[in-house]
Amino acid sequence: MAMTKKLYLEFEDNGGNTKTLSVDDPKANLDAMTISSNAQAIITANVIDSKGHDLKELKSAYTREVVTTKIV
Repeated sequence: MAMTKKLYLEFEDNGGNTKTLSVDDPKANLDAMTISSNAQAIITANVIDSKGHDLKELKSAYTREVVTTKIV
């Protein structure tokens, strides 16, 4: 059995679209303040292109854990 974890950051861009970034194996002790401040740094640095629009704000952030169990 193997477990993988990803952090997903959903941003809204200036065109009203949603852009999702994912991070493999995020740190275990992340909190809302840490995620929000780092997401704001991504927005401020303007390093992500979203269909020709700039990122405007963080809409949501969540983690997803997947457990894979080999059967055969």
